[in-house]
Amino acid sequence: MSIDDILVFSLCTGIIGIILAFFLLISSFITSLLPYNKSLNNVILKISKIAKYTLYAGIFLFMISLAGLLLYFAIDGIQKGEYNLIFSRYGGYKTHISWDKQPIRFSIQTIGFIGFSMYLIFKAIKDFSPKKYNK
Repeated sequence: MSIDDILVFSLCTGIIGIILAFFLLISSFITSLLPYNKSLNNVILKISKIAKYTLYAGIFLFMISLAGLLLYFAIDGIQKGEYNLIFSRYGGYKTHISWDKQPIRFSIQTIGFIGFSMYLIFKAIKDFSPKKYNK
């Protein structure tokens, strides 16, 4: 199992966490439509809290995995000296960017991959750090 398989797996796990949190929030909303009951209210609060933390974990895992995948693409492209980008699921449009033929475009692509992954990492850390550290 290679590093890109692990990153894709964790990316999918983050998406599943987000979907699970969505269904938990929907079930909490549907439960809140029932007549008021003190024990039911406690269940609603517990479901909402679980949904909130599941959503946070899913988004955090998704953002960190996406950043790792972009860094992997950048490192792989630098090692090979080229990027082979496919912009269609069925291989309709392929772009080949190499260091030898297009050094400026290759540099911009590398900076884009690394820059966006760093942005995602800092955004995830800022958004999910304790509130006393956020300003």
